[in-house]
Amino acid sequence: MTALITDKLFRHADVNIQVAVASCLNEITRITAPTFPYSDNQMEEIFELFMVALKELSSEPGSNYVRAHQILETLASVRSCLIMLDIEIDAMIVKMFQLFLNTIRSSHSCNIFKYMETIMTTIIEESDEVSLELLKTLLDSVQMENKNITPISWELGKTVFEKCAIKLEPYLREAVKHLDLKVGDYAETIASICDVTSNGQNMVRSSLYIYSVSICQSLMS
Repeated sequence: MTALITDKLFRHADVNIQVAVASCLNEITRITAPTFPYSDNQMEEIFELFMVALKELSSEPGSNYVRAHQILETLASVRSCLIMLDIEIDAMIVKMFQLFLNTIRSSHSCNIFKYMETIMTTIIEESDEVSLELLKTLLDSVQMENKNITPISWELGKTVFEKCAIKLEPYLREAVKHLDLKVGDYAETIASICDVTSNGQNMVRSSLYIYSVSICQSLMS
């Protein structure tokens, strides 16, 4: 396994070699998941190589495309994407989200959309906190002006917001407040998420009030 961990291979001038090495390392992480087969620093370099490979999803179908598809599937299915949280490579997570949102196309299979969605939602739900950079990346994708320009990317971002609404709500509220965002400039999901908690809290307060009144009335009767 250590024979693949060399600067010569990781930084090879031929992208085909880099993608082939990434494919081999992906298979190793699939087999050894959920444990780390390498050190944290080595895993960071491996994920950098995965990013190189995943860019090939925007290329014409071929060997590199197939390998990139397999890497994407592994990151989603065996949740090896969570290693990125464990070794705290937050900047690369943002980079990966940007890559997904910039790469997804209508010509891609439904599986690719689903794998990207799974990876993104898994990382968000398992994160201790969501960075502003990550939130801004998602918000950029669901601007209303992008609905017709990049509809698949817009749909991917919107789906992630919908699936992670509870997790993202407090961060979204802070962003709207401090960045002076106009929720009307984004997918309707954003406005809905911002309203969920306040409406939910009002409903709880109303229920508690009615319950308290009924108790008082029963005690007085």
